Amino acid sequence: MTDLGRLITQQRHAAGMTQAQLADGAGITQAALSRIENGKTSPRLSTVERIAHALGRPLTLTVGDTTGV
Repeated sequence: MTDLGRLITQQRHAAGMTQAQLADGAGITQAALSRIENGKTSPRLSTVERIAHALGRPLTLTVGDTTGV
């Protein structure tokens, strides 16, 4: 599982949503969401935006090393 996949899974659980519910809200298939959550595929930014919107969460993008921040 990737960091992104782990984060999406955590946020989905926190929202009390199933994969099917989130996928429907984001306009993707449940199978595609499963692959994203399990790190089997890297989604496009537009897909991540739709997932964040379906979760009711803002999308924040950080570029670079954040270990010293």
